[in-house]
Amino acid sequence: MKESDGSGRLAVSAYMTVEASFIIPMVLIIFTVLIYLSFYLYARCLFSQDSYILCYRASYDKREDAQGVSEAKKVRQFGTKYFALHSEAASSGTDGKWITFQGKASVIPSIFQNSPLMPGKVWTISYASRARKTDPPLDIRKFRRLRYIAGRLLELAEKKDS
Repeated sequence: MKESDGSGRLAVSAYMTVEASFIIPMVLIIFTVLIYLSFYLYARCLFSQDSYILCYRASYDKREDAQGVSEAKKVRQFGTKYFALHSEAASSGTDGKWITFQGKASVIPSIFQNSPLMPGKVWTISYASRARKTDPPLDIRKFRRLRYIAGRLLELAEKKDS
């Protein structure tokens, strides 16, 4: 309904109500999508970090029967810090001197699930890490031995020259 405000201009009543009924829901939807994307990115970063930490820690395991990352270590490292996940599966193994750990997880956005407002039905997170099996004390001993041999060879070469 058009009304005059006394200065000769016409004012439309309920203009802000109509505008707000479109803008406020869209802003709320955008915030919700951003929050879900933030959860997804958080989980993705944590999975990458935790999988590498597991590989790195397993790389120091000197037992001959060690076959990658144990389930107990995985449960302890991953803990309960992941949320908004629907499922998670992981596997690990060794390939020569390399330890690998890979897995997949899925996030199913429950809000706006059957709506075109939320991108995708299921968001999949895949992660993989690998670390070389090492034995730092053995590497240090090898380095010291090679340094000693090189020093002795230099001494012998100097004695021969003089």
